[in-house]
Amino acid sequence: MDLPERARIFAALADPLRLRIVDHLRDKEEACGKELAAMLGVSVALVSHHTRLLEDAGLITRRREGQFSRFSLVPERLESLLQSHAAPVAEAGDTIIMEG
Repeated sequence: MDLPERARIFAALADPLRLRIVDHLRDKEEACGKELAAMLGVSVALVSHHTRLLEDAGLITRRREGQFSRFSLVPERLESLLQSHAAPVAEAGDTIIMEG
């Protein structure tokens, strides 16, 4: 994963609301925009804006179901980001400590 691609993904994750969407989708197979809006306490329009940015970064996918969109996480994309970001640090001899 090249540097501009990593920057785009980190930018997509830089917003607390988008992080909450990713966290919610991490625990569920799929969620619709209305469900995300209710869970986050925001409008469906705002969820639509944020999910579009996450989708553009390749972090989530959208599946149309009638009038509604259903979203799911692309976990491989997050794993790839972490691996590509941690590799240069690990090569430099730094210790990486991840708390879970």
